[in-house]
Amino acid sequence: MKKFAKRTEVLKESIFTTMSNKARKANAINLAQGFPDFDGPDWLVQAAKDALSKDDGAYNQYASALGAPALRKAVALQQDQDWGTAFDPESEITITVGATEAIYATLQALVDSGDEVVVFEPMYDSYAATIDMIGAIAKPVTLLEPTFEFDEKELRAAFSSKTKAIMINSPHNPTGKIFNAKELDLIGRLAVEFDAFIITDEVYEHLTFESTHQEFAQWRSSPVLRDRTVAISSAGKTFGMTGWKIGWTLAPEAITKTIRMVHQYIPFCATHPMQMAVAHGLEHRSGYIAGFKAEYKKKRDLLVGGLRDLGFDVLAPQGTYFLQIKVNENAFDFCDQLIEKNGVAAIPTAPFYLKHKQGDHLVRLCFAKRDETIREALKRLQAR
Repeated sequence: MKKFAKRTEVLKESIFTTMSNKARKANAINLAQGFPDFDGPDWLVQAAKDALSKDDGAYNQYASALGAPALRKAVALQQDQDWGTAFDPESEITITVGATEAIYATLQALVDSGDEVVVFEPMYDSYAATIDMIGAIAKPVTLLEPTFEFDEKELRAAFSSKTKAIMINSPHNPTGKIFNAKELDLIGRLAVEFDAFIITDEVYEHLTFESTHQEFAQWRSSPVLRDRTVAISSAGKTFGMTGWKIGWTLAPEAITKTIRMVHQYIPFCATHPMQMAVAHGLEHRSGYIAGFKAEYKKKRDLLVGGLRDLGFDVLAPQGTYFLQIKVNENAFDFCDQLIEKNGVAAIPTAPFYLKHKQGDHLVRLCFAKRDETIREALKRLQAR
């Protein structure tokens, strides 16, 4: 048999898969992978059921490759109402199979083999894997503890004539950081100076605890940056429906055309009934979002407070549903022992770095769980 494609040689099993498998085998509480252990809103589940039988099953067939018109219009309205940013649903919004496909299609559309992409580490592991698969080069800039700010000199040094794009995730997985105005200003100025695209991952846009996402959204949509920016988001985190895999890109028409060319040859379209349900969700989100944010803030405070009471060094997040703890041993060993001895699964943060040693002492925990799940996890951790 001939060898498999060389591009697969750089790929490894995702740390999410590894730790979730270990959690299942040990019947451990899974605070590792980022998904809720409770269902999303009943009214949204009902909207999905309705879509399966509505209009004589019309939504059980392919949607437009661009995305169902109803969902593109709903996304445009959400962006306008929530953040004051305007996008044309016909020419600037594309519906994808979750944010991960949006990231893949965007990088394929904008970045060539040999190009450089500036990334902030630690980072969602799909970024580096996709950059590797297209033959580009990731240029990491480290977010420094305890506030996860970056060194301006390191960011400047990461840019060069080979820089094609910079990726920024805010609120940030896995640290929970929200990039501030000063940081965004520098990122924007460097992108313009080096004529680089900006790719923003905003899937946690509604999970901010002491601020809102409006400043970030208006920054990336400012007149100076809008023509070079692709904004990415999804429904999975906002509605607690991670299995639905409905995401989108927001970009100027010229970039959108190129993304759509790539997207049509990956899935062609996202699942039609789920698109219609998400459209309904966005149209009726106003009574939901405030309660959603308040509930997750309570969960954050429950886990942060409980861990601190147990003596853990907790780096509390500004957003997302993740937090970091610092440990005094190798994070991989710590997480393995946590599963084996305490029946709780967490994620070592090192795989989120290109320079793994940077995160050897950091562990990520997810609080998108029922309160009783969080309390039981804390009870088990008392035995350490």
